[in-house]
Amino acid sequence: MCRGRWVLVVAAVLAALVGVPGTAPPAQAQEGARPVRPVPVGTVVGTDGRVYLADAEGRALQHRGFNTGKEMTADTAEITEPLMATAAASGLDLMRLSWQWHKLEPTDDGWDEAYLDQIVAALDLADAHGVSVVLDNHQDVFGPRFGGNGVPEWATRDDGEPFVVEPGAPWFVANLQPAVQAAWEHLYEDADLRAEQVESVLRVVERVAGHPALLGYDLLNEPFGKIRPGEDLLSAAARVEATQLTEMYQRLTDAIRTVDTESWIFVHPPNVASLGVPTHLGRIDDPKVVYYPHFYDTGLESGTGFDPASTFHQTWAAAATPYAATHDVPMMVGEWGLPDPAAPGVGTFVDRSLAVLEGATSGWTVFTWCAGGGYCVLDDAGALDPTWQRLVQAWPRAIAGAPTASAWDGAARRLRVIFRQGSDDTAPTEIVVPAALYPQGIDVTTSEDATGGVTHAWDEVRGLLTVSLPAGTGDRAVCVAPAGAGTACPAVAPADPPEEPPARTPAATPVAAPARFTG
Repeated sequence: MCRGRWVLVVAAVLAALVGVPGTAPPAQAQEGARPVRPVPVGTVVGTDGRVYLADAEGRALQHRGFNTGKEMTADTAEITEPLMATAAASGLDLMRLSWQWHKLEPTDDGWDEAYLDQIVAALDLADAHGVSVVLDNHQDVFGPRFGGNGVPEWATRDDGEPFVVEPGAPWFVANLQPAVQAAWEHLYEDADLRAEQVESVLRVVERVAGHPALLGYDLLNEPFGKIRPGEDLLSAAARVEATQLTEMYQRLTDAIRTVDTESWIFVHPPNVASLGVPTHLGRIDDPKVVYYPHFYDTGLESGTGFDPASTFHQTWAAAATPYAATHDVPMMVGEWGLPDPAAPGVGTFVDRSLAVLEGATSGWTVFTWCAGGGYCVLDDAGALDPTWQRLVQAWPRAIAGAPTASAWDGAARRLRVIFRQGSDDTAPTEIVVPAALYPQGIDVTTSEDATGGVTHAWDEVRGLLTVSLPAGTGDRAVCVAPAGAGTACPAVAPADPPEEPPARTPAATPVAAPARFTG
């Protein structure tokens, strides 16, 4: 169970006080061939103003994936060949892989090289299955001194403040203890702890930089800080985000760039968006930043289930999207999930979540890719839980133009992708089409079928469809449906379309890295 969601659960308490099972592994993993993934080097803007990662050919990229490896030990159940193969066969291409400072450096300068080897081995396994990786610097309740994970004991300073949690109390109340609050304040403010934190991050970066599966670094899982006198939970979060957290993220980003100038930086605040509260996190000065917030429904987290009348998804989107729009960065979701896939209303929750994620973000990683137990997407046998079979969809991973809309009809197994093609958009559009969804094959139609020059090919083994449209500019559409569906695929043009799609942001120019960061 991920403990980092304490902000939304605590706030709820305070307010009260005041699919496809058994999917076979993809053949390329069995044969040992490494699938090719589009590599993001810059960004592209959709017709609705949303920012997407973009490859060297200017295609807008999306990702769908999963969290795993929270314990990151040699026998971590989630990081196995069969479960990785199931993820790839389900059409997922991104893994958010956790690592923890206290396991990397259990004593001051006592580095566990075997732990780093485990991280690299997980990257290797992901690479063999065509899965990219975001490395998540994970913490829950600060660190092991407080029964959590993250910051090691030797780097935890609690000023002798009390830490008293009644037996049987919900885990999240530990975050309100004065000792935990003091520890956060020291981590932000003490120069020597800042340097130690940077050193731990660089130890990981130096081992993994340049790995073909590496997409980027999630700098810190669901951070928080001290609630100072006169503040409540949300006002404290706003101050911490605007000052201490922004400064920490910039410090870590600058350090990473001395070693790795290619990978992307993923950042997120405490999980206030789930409460409908926009973040006060500031701009991170770097050309390769992705906003990576989480979302969890309070009803599901508290065990009451999901209310179909809930406006959770609308309020989350309204709170989460302004940061990406203001700072012109892509937005993906780092965590979303279910503590109990059998709870009331979970099917509706997952369906709505997938729709809002498609409409507001350019990708996500569901929590979490484990078998059996709370928050696990897989059942005891390692197949997708019936509720989670909804994750298996056709979806566009590389769009040759500025994205306009993408809509999935689960009942009809029909996908429609609309985008604006520019004169430079000559690469094929790539769509993930899991073979298990289409045992009788697929029909591929486009808005350009009548003009000729359309080519497409479906690699059933890899579950990947490539579609090439004739050169030209304007609104285009690609549709995928079960064989025999015979559906039309017109493009939908917005009012007063410009002749060219919005301009792309060029990739940053790589700079030489000094031998070691010492700040």
